[in-house]
Amino acid sequence: MSAIKTYTPETLAEEIKSAVDWLVEEDCGCVTLKLNGTLAVCVGWSDGFDPDDDTVIHSKTEPTYAICAAIKAWGSDDLRTDFDLIDVPYYEDGSVYDTEQSIRPDDENYVGLATYFLNEFDVLKEEDIDESGFITGNSPNNRNENPWGYGEHFE
Repeated sequence: MSAIKTYTPETLAEEIKSAVDWLVEEDCGCVTLKLNGTLAVCVGWSDGFDPDDDTVIHSKTEPTYAICAAIKAWGSDDLRTDFDLIDVPYYEDGSVYDTEQSIRPDDENYVGLATYFLNEFDVLKEEDIDESGFITGNSPNNRNENPWGYGEHFE
């Protein structure tokens, strides 16, 4: 479990890359990089990918799983070992603030990915979000676009 840190794009990029390397080696798990008392960048295995999709890093033992990263409400799952079970921030109407990105096998732009997450965190930290990820108040602000140039692969 990681401590809450203040990240720069470069330091978060290093942590994400380290998490990806560890996940490839271990072929299971999830890494939680805490941004504040509620939100974290989680890096882990997500189910539902085509085993023949060569744009993602597949699990060696479960090829429908691929490595993804997203801002999630880290307190929503006590164990934080299953990426898919950790809640993303969500609104009362059921819509979610989706930041999930799949990691490409040839990815070298971890600074771009980290910048994307830090910019999204700047928006989310202004919201009132409880431990489960529930966002109270304003209407959804999910841009579902990527102005920082990190990939085009959304799941």
